[in-house]
Amino acid sequence: MDKLKAIFPVVTDNYTLCDMPASEIEEDEFNAMVEFTETANIVVPIQNMIVNRTEDILRDKIVPQFWSFFKKNDFSRTGFQKFYNAVKYLHDSYTSFYHIYDRLLLFRKRTNLKKPIYEHTCPHSALRLILRAILFSYYYLEHDNIIKEFYEAALKMEDSEGDHHCIILEDNMDCNCLHSFNETNRKLGEMHLLEPLVGQDLTDVIYNYTHSHIQKICKDSFDTNYIWTLEKSA
Repeated sequence: MDKLKAIFPVVTDNYTLCDMPASEIEEDEFNAMVEFTETANIVVPIQNMIVNRTEDILRDKIVPQFWSFFKKNDFSRTGFQKFYNAVKYLHDSYTSFYHIYDRLLLFRKRTNLKKPIYEHTCPHSALRLILRAILFSYYYLEHDNIIKEFYEAALKMEDSEGDHHCIILEDNMDCNCLHSFNETNRKLGEMHLLEPLVGQDLTDVIYNYTHSHIQKICKDSFDTNYIWTLEKSA
């Protein structure tokens, strides 16, 4: 059992994130674990245990912690910073699981295990499905405002290109906010959360930005009576 926990630390009873990263293992150790599970006829139960413990950790620790970044009691951070930190935390946790599921994939191949995980034969696809399901079962109603702040700030960064003053960190001349924006979107994409988590909010932000932009550029060039027609055709 100790070897199993070393290879799949997700199955430990006393789980914390610091216990999650899978340590390096020798090929002989992995093969011995595979042989033991086959001899004991516990290949399927081992997979079930890994999946069940994944769900436990996501439900009890990681997802509640993710949504806690969206609460209003932290006035020291902007919406941009809150969303960046939330996604970074979630992605770090997801990466720990991903490495463990690399080993689950190898375990399935070595044991010729065909049983799918929630209709998925790829463990990584199942992991992303589990993450999405639990994430939205804890849906935090106030999250929309934070996400909109994040993408509104990104659009303002585009508008202020050439201005050396950061609009997010105020007078910080050497900010890295644009990199943080791109990094956040990349991480959401890797977890397959970009569309389900931010899709509607991003659409709303872009619509409002486009509406304001049309109003701004047309204010002195067109009679306001024609702006509605222009917006409709845009």
